[in-house]
Amino acid sequence: MKQSIQRFYSIEELRNATIVDSEGLVYGYVKDLEKIGNDIRIVAYIKYRYNDIVPDVDKLIEILKNRGIEIGREPIEIPISIARREGIDIPVKVIDREVELIKGYISIEEIELIDIARIRREQSEETIRIVLLSTPREALYRGIQVSSSREDIDISSIMDKLVVSKSRGILGYAKEVVVAPKAVGVRVYRSYGARGFINWISFLTTIKRMGKRELFEKLAQFRDPYRYSRLELSYLNDVKNMIMQNKESRDVINLLDKYVITEEERGDYIDIPLSKVLKVGDIVIVE
Repeated sequence: MKQSIQRFYSIEELRNATIVDSEGLVYGYVKDLEKIGNDIRIVAYIKYRYNDIVPDVDKLIEILKNRGIEIGREPIEIPISIARREGIDIPVKVIDREVELIKGYISIEEIELIDIARIRREQSEETIRIVLLSTPREALYRGIQVSSSREDIDISSIMDKLVVSKSRGILGYAKEVVVAPKAVGVRVYRSYGARGFINWISFLTTIKRMGKRELFEKLAQFRDPYRYSRLELSYLNDVKNMIMQNKESRDVINLLDKYVITEEERGDYIDIPLSKVLKVGDIVIVE
C-alpha cells in the first residue's frame, strides 16, 4: 500500500494561523517557533481590540505575590490558571488600544493536524490556516468543563461555521442541512456563492461618454481598462467606495451594478453525517 508523505510547514507558512483546541475553541494564533530545551514549540499570541475587557495581568500578579506566589515572565495563562486554582477573582481592565500578548507555548506533541486551504466565499477567496490541537487548552483557559463522551449536537449550532476534519483537514463552511434514509447531515462547501465579473471596459466607456472625466481618470488609474477589460467581483466594493469618495450620485452606483455579470454557483461540497461530528465550538471538528 502506498504511504502518504507527511507534510511539513515553515514558520512563514504558519505565521498567523488559527490555533484551535480539541473542543473546537480558538486558542490563539501562531506568532513564531521557539526552541525551549530539546523541544520546538509554537509561540501562540492573542490580540485584544480597542475597548476590550481583558485580564489585568499586572494587578493579578501583584495579588498573587501578596499571597506568597511568585510569578516570573510566564505567559498570561499561567497566573490565570493559578488564580482559578486558588479561587481568586481575576481582575480585569478596559484597554483603549490594540495589544498583542503571548498566550502560551505549544509543544509539537500537542498538534493533531496542520492544514492550509483556499476557500471561496461569495465574492472573495481566503486562505485559511489551521493548527488543530489534541488538548483542550482553550476550554481549560476559559474554565469550561470538558467531557470525554460525545454529547447531543444541535445541528443549527453548526451552520456557517468552518468545518475541519481530523483525518482530511479543512473541509469548508457548513451551509445546509441534508438528509438520507435514517440519517441527518450537513453540507459543507469549499466554494460557494456568486461567480462573475465586472465588465470594466464597458462601464468606464459609459462613464467617459457621460462626461465624468474626473471619475473616469480616477477609475482608469485604479485599473487600466485596456489591460483589464474585466475585474473580479472581489473589487466591487473598492470601486463603489471610490465612486462615493468622488461624491457621485447614487445613479452611478446603480449604473455600475448593471455592468456586474454574475451567475450563482453551487460550488464544491461534501456531505457530513451528524454522527461524524465530534465537537462544535468556534469551529466544527469532524472525524
